[in-house]
Amino acid sequence: MKHNLEDGPAKVPARIFGPAPSEYASTLPEIIDDGSWNSEDELASTYMEEMCYAHLPGGVREAGDEFRRNLQRVEVVAQERDNVEYEVTDLDHYYEFMGGLTSSIRSLGGSCSVRVVDSTEDELYVEGLEEVIGRAARCRVLNPRWLDGMLAHDYHGAKNIKDRVEHLLGFSATTGAVENWVYDDVAETLILDDEMRRRITENNPFAAVRMGEILLETAERGYWDAPDEVIERIREMVLNIEYELE
Repeated sequence: MKHNLEDGPAKVPARIFGPAPSEYASTLPEIIDDGSWNSEDELASTYMEEMCYAHLPGGVREAGDEFRRNLQRVEVVAQERDNVEYEVTDLDHYYEFMGGLTSSIRSLGGSCSVRVVDSTEDELYVEGLEEVIGRAARCRVLNPRWLDGMLAHDYHGAKNIKDRVEHLLGFSATTGAVENWVYDDVAETLILDDEMRRRITENNPFAAVRMGEILLETAERGYWDAPDEVIERIREMVLNIEYELE
């Protein structure tokens, strides 16, 4: 993105926008984590306010108006995946930046497609975000071998599983790119399956509770169209685990 800003006596193009010099990134992951947001526009506003600092030869300065004007011209948001060790659901930074940009563009009245460029093989593949998220879910939270590997690590294993579920919510909130079947299968695999729920709870009961809460929040916010009986089962299971913790 580029826009001219005054930098000393001459105008220079501002090509790179990012957080304030004292910050590393945005606070979107923290907001998603604690559920302290009411609308998608609120998430977009937070991203734009925190990432609107232009990097110029003379230093870094806030440039909110210029950042927003640039965002209104964006038609494609793209992210490269160059490492087979990470799926887009593995790190919150993926939805933070891909999603933050997408949410901001749409909140300003723009329209953009979201693509992931896979450079992990000899040939480049460009895919839609929905397809990439679906595959990531199958490779991680819906993969019995991956789940077994995670649960071999006390406490942290279930936390890592919980993190991936939370990242799905982050993607839903910022891009709307998580298809309904993903949440159906996540609920069935992690919470509604008695044996897997028992293993997760024994590994880390707090993570088990949080997974259930995330699924309930996802449904309440309209990102998951789940049957009422499924919601009630999850709510009951969360309450039972919380009761056992007391």
